[in-house]
Amino acid sequence: MQGSVCTCGRSHGVTTRTDIGAGVLVRLGQSVAELTLTGPALLVADGNTWQAAGPAVERALTEAGVPCSRHIFPAGELHTDEHTVGSVLMALDDRVRLIVAVGSGTINDACRFVAKRTGVPYFVVATAPSMDGYASDVTPVNRDGMKITYPGVAPRIVVGDTGVLRQAPVAMMAAGFGDLFGKVNCLLDWRLAHALTHEYYCETVAGEVEQAVAVALSAAPGLPQREPAAVQLLMEGLVLSGVAMQKVGNSRPASGAEHHISHFWEMRDMARGRSGTLHGDKVGVAALMTLRLYEKFFAGASPLFNAPPDKGAWEAGLTAAYGRIAPAILAQATDRHFDPAWQRGICAELEAHWLELRGWTDGLAARRMLGEQALIAMGAPVRPADLGYSRQDTLDALRWAMEVRARFTILRLAWLCGSLDELTEEIVDEFCE
Repeated sequence: MQGSVCTCGRSHGVTTRTDIGAGVLVRLGQSVAELTLTGPALLVADGNTWQAAGPAVERALTEAGVPCSRHIFPAGELHTDEHTVGSVLMALDDRVRLIVAVGSGTINDACRFVAKRTGVPYFVVATAPSMDGYASDVTPVNRDGMKITYPGVAPRIVVGDTGVLRQAPVAMMAAGFGDLFGKVNCLLDWRLAHALTHEYYCETVAGEVEQAVAVALSAAPGLPQREPAAVQLLMEGLVLSGVAMQKVGNSRPASGAEHHISHFWEMRDMARGRSGTLHGDKVGVAALMTLRLYEKFFAGASPLFNAPPDKGAWEAGLTAAYGRIAPAILAQATDRHFDPAWQRGICAELEAHWLELRGWTDGLAARRMLGEQALIAMGAPVRPADLGYSRQDTLDALRWAMEVRARFTILRLAWLCGSLDELTEEIVDEFCE
């Protein structure tokens, strides 16, 4: 539905209904009827997610007069790539009028992508509060070793029954918390881009995401015990993050430097044929490092400018860091970052707003440590080594993740000012002891 005009000057449309709480699966048939969604429906799951909620979903839809077929991936590691997406597409015969994702990250992403390409509506029944993309309308897909964000379509409903969600492993809840905690950094990055490059920014949407983070932090102590109220608050925050993306029309309210680092590591894992860790785990660790970068960058009384970036050295370093996919990364890079006029403009804005921007980091160290303590309490990773990454993997991620997307973040700003390499070394010394 289309909302009224916001104070930012835009009208924010949201097309997703949310139903989160205890026992909400029993009214799934009613929700489908109210939204005039008809079948036949294709239920997509993996072995684990089907066991968690599949029979209940199938029963509710069948009782509501919606015939169902199943496409169940074997239990095990699954990635949102051309193979998974293609498998769902091939299961979608001409009779299907509704796609139902029963699962979390990969299952939801694959169904969203196929729904966008085919025009068949979809909705998702969550099985774990493990990531923030449930209500998103964009889809990150691994294609030929690259992490590419494609346009998607928002689900008609997000159903999160806490009776199902609280049965998920605590490790998945910790990943969801890590994904949501990453918004502390991404919201700073969004404000930073607005202040220095005049990128569009919505205070209202940012405030909603900020509130979701605060609620998640307050709920964190109850997650290791799978307390129903804590699980519900986490799930609501994760869904709100996706709704924020719908409102803005892109992933800016939910993805900044911390996600770029996560994507960089995921692409490196794919290049090595290595099984990766949960997305939210990587985001949580990356957020701890990028928040530390904010603290260090804005520590002085005034900005420090070193030699501007050299394009030849940049291209050589990028090629070494990205390996086989470096040509594709170079092809999407923008020459604007080497435009002297653009560089001077950013530096001038930084000097003019230094005290204001520096003030944003007040209390940031305490908030970072609060997030780290919550992750530790859940047994979640807090250092790159916990994820299986070396010192060099961490250096490369901090130095080159900014090229995953041409989005202005603290990584880009530190690079532009000639301080990224030095600050990266300091941060890696702290996080890779």
